[in-house]
Amino acid sequence: MNITEAKIFCQEIIDLYSLSDVTLRLADKRRGTAYYATRVLAIPLWIFSLSKKGYGSRDYPIEYQYAYVLHEIAHFINRDVHYAQGHQRTFRTVERKLLADFGLVPVYNRVYIKQLKTENGNIVYTRNR
Repeated sequence: MNITEAKIFCQEIIDLYSLSDVTLRLADKRRGTAYYATRVLAIPLWIFSLSKKGYGSRDYPIEYQYAYVLHEIAHFINRDVHYAQGHQRTFRTVERKLLADFGLVPVYNRVYIKQLKTENGNIVYTRNR
């Protein structure tokens, strides 16, 4: 995937959830961020294997790319609907719903997803740690 395709990929997911006031920014940094005050969604390039700084250690499956973008979008939806921020219970409920829309089921290690499965139980991603 090239940078243009990565932007389209992310923007289509943003549009799917009617977040027209959210601006997308692809950045060569270690982690994604949902900036509530400015409504900017920053997605790291490494999830698309595009980092020039060497972030990311492998090619990530498309399911993980969806999950990463959906994780950041979940922050905005959680803030808008539940007036909450961070990774608490309401956030996980929102994130699970978004992932289910794409046929994905998360397995968590504390805050972050350690494994992704399809609805029929096939493992499509496992975190290396």
